[in-house]
Amino acid sequence: MSDVTAVLCLGSNLGARGRCLARARAAIARWPKTRIVRASKVLETAPEGYLKQPAFLNQALEVVTGLAPMAMLIWAKLTENDLGRKHRRRWGPREIDIDILLYGNKRIQDGYLTIPHPQLRTRKSIRLCLASLKAR
Repeated sequence: MSDVTAVLCLGSNLGARGRCLARARAAIARWPKTRIVRASKVLETAPEGYLKQPAFLNQALEVVTGLAPMAMLIWAKLTENDLGRKHRRRWGPREIDIDILLYGNKRIQDGYLTIPHPQLRTRKSIRLCLASLKAR
């Protein structure tokens, strides 16, 4: 498989949020066949969906990867688990969240993975991070 440019979005609203994002970036830099080429500013955003929770720190990362989309999803979930993510309510508080926003021009929709990310156009935090990424 040839290398593809993908965009990830990181989010954290529990614990040492900035440290969680830094640890996630460091872990992603160690994923096989993957390198970070650009990062957005770290932005503080209000919660969406479930509103009774702390504000998030978010950041978008542009990566070049030789991983297939499903392999990338597996690495994202492994990284979340390694960083202590506990699964609570949907859109609820989290130590770390790693979403795949884009994977080249690919469109995928199955029971496990949807690319482009389903809230790409509707979630304000994602739009802000993507705008910051493009500005760099």
